[in-house]
Amino acid sequence: MMGCKTYKLVFQLESPLHIGWRKIGNLMQTRYYVPGRALWGSVTSILTRLKGDASYSKTGALVKDHLRFGYFFPAKNIDQPLYPKESPKGVVYGKEELLSKNFESEFINVAASTAISSESNAAEEASLHEVEFIKPTLESWQPVYLIGHLFVNDCQVIKVGNKDVEVLGFSLFSQVIASLQLGGERRYGFGRLKLCHDLCHLVEDVFGYPLHDGKNRFLVKVRCKKPILAHAAVAECDHLEGSIEPLVSREWSARGPGREVVQIGLCYTPGSIVNSNDEVTFTIGNYGIWYIQN
Repeated sequence: MMGCKTYKLVFQLESPLHIGWRKIGNLMQTRYYVPGRALWGSVTSILTRLKGDASYSKTGALVKDHLRFGYFFPAKNIDQPLYPKESPKGVVYGKEELLSKNFESEFINVAASTAISSESNAAEEASLHEVEFIKPTLESWQPVYLIGHLFVNDCQVIKVGNKDVEVLGFSLFSQVIASLQLGGERRYGFGRLKLCHDLCHLVEDVFGYPLHDGKNRFLVKVRCKKPILAHAAVAECDHLEGSIEPLVSREWSARGPGREVVQIGLCYTPGSIVNSNDEVTFTIGNYGIWYIQN
């Protein structure tokens, strides 16, 4: 793909990771993967600070258009990401089809937490809750990794190379994403990631799904009975079977961070299955979300 490159990225978790999903009673549940939007937000914030200005909207638009992050999945082996897949046994994970109960037992834990009052800097009354998180290490002290992809569209202010990407004059791998903090509960030290630079490299596929030249678009083809590896927009998509949920996000606006509500729309969840007799082609869009290519 002329002007387009895809990198496989490997992060190591350095602290618990909570990616907000839903609340059941006092339990704040986490997603078992990291959506591309979470990395977009973190990279936008870091780049804006490195530039020394407050142009979050302008920087965010640049990252959204030219640095698209795919979805990242936990793994104890960097060659075996544990992405979800709908099956007759329920949701299973990775090519080895690890059962949900086994995945949760190995990778998920819960901690008690409380909200902090900004006025008193003390715990708010009746705010005690439990936070679910992806563990940074397993019981054997084996580290947990996050495996995913970065899709780069070359442009005037972004230069792609074999081992790094230069963005606005900054090294993406060494300066911008060498260490990140994302997700919820960050004030308690959650969500710290370290890039394993030596394990990152150029690829021509997404976890075995081939990428194709789409005239400066990233196209991925998925065969029948295979799972999608990101949210996929429901509109005009009748080739999938799986769960559907609305995606809504908050972004920076002139009123401040998180003040603009962005409704992405109804999407099939990661792990939904292609039910077409032929392979289905998706475009990888903003925030790593997949859109069916008609």
